[in-house]
Amino acid sequence: MNFLKKRGYKPNYSPEMLIRSFVLISLMLFFHYLSVNMIGNTIVSSFLALLVGVCAALISFMSVHEASHCAVTSKPLVWRLLGATHDYINGASFYSWLHQHFLGHHPFTNVTANDPEHYNSGYSLDPDTITNEKDIRRIKPRQKWFNWYQNQHIYVPLLYGFLGIKFRINDLVMMNTLSKNGEIRVNPPGTWHKFNFYAGKLFWLFYRIILPSYYIGVVNSLWLFLISDLITGWLLAFVFQVNHVIPQAIWPEINKEGNIEMDWAVVQIQTTMDYAHDSYLTFFLTGALNYQIIHHLIPYVSQVHYPEIAPIIKNICKKHGVQYNYLPTFWDALKNHLKYLKDMGQKV
Repeated sequence: MNFLKKRGYKPNYSPEMLIRSFVLISLMLFFHYLSVNMIGNTIVSSFLALLVGVCAALISFMSVHEASHCAVTSKPLVWRLLGATHDYINGASFYSWLHQHFLGHHPFTNVTANDPEHYNSGYSLDPDTITNEKDIRRIKPRQKWFNWYQNQHIYVPLLYGFLGIKFRINDLVMMNTLSKNGEIRVNPPGTWHKFNFYAGKLFWLFYRIILPSYYIGVVNSLWLFLISDLITGWLLAFVFQVNHVIPQAIWPEINKEGNIEMDWAVVQIQTTMDYAHDSYLTFFLTGALNYQIIHHLIPYVSQVHYPEIAPIIKNICKKHGVQYNYLPTFWDALKNHLKYLKDMGQKV
């Protein structure tokens, strides 16, 4: 990245990201402590639980996401420690996330047969057939239609809130029975990842559910957990979905030889949507995923550099006649996603 090096930047190094990680983890634990200790005031404790959920999402967008792409320093120990926050703070496996996101989604973005973030069993390689994929939602053109999809634009956004629970269950299934995530093989974990997988879930269960239940009762503890986890799920799901599950995104097919007949970089651009480049608040709250095209092209570069790189990529796309998908605000992007869900839910 000569552009960054000429300015004295290291592409995958940003002290700001390390500071953000420390502050966010500290705030989340502090808000969690306060929410439990202020349970006598339901409104205040519930609001604090909401803040716990926001912090958990931001930790995922920043610390965990950057660590999974080796985009926060060049030190493997830092990647491992920040990645482990997903296990201990969020209760979801960093090792599982690496296989789903880094090894699956990024090389095969929206590739219907391979992307584990959109994969369903029943896929067919024959491009002229309707697949037998069954899911709670229909998002791919060749996916078989069922009558419950007619209202998916209503019920699917509500279900997004349970994303955290889905991840934790998938972790256990993937590691203990399937040994794969979609079509991506899950390699046997080493000592570090295996220890964190189980120790992280036990620690998370203890500090988020068991310990609060001891002091404030099971019902109150589960209430606070539900609020925070729903908020985390909604933030994560909406930010990720508005980038890829949209009318403008293509769904590349694999031919009979097992190849995709498109340039990899073009696939990354045409399966993705950017939005709100002029809003620092959106930039911060989405972990720079409003620059998703930039992230997919150079995921090893720290997100703090995306605003400077975006104009360069836009000019290159314009020069080569490649559509750069962009919307002015997050709300435009969200409406775009919901419209896609509604359109794909209609009978075909």
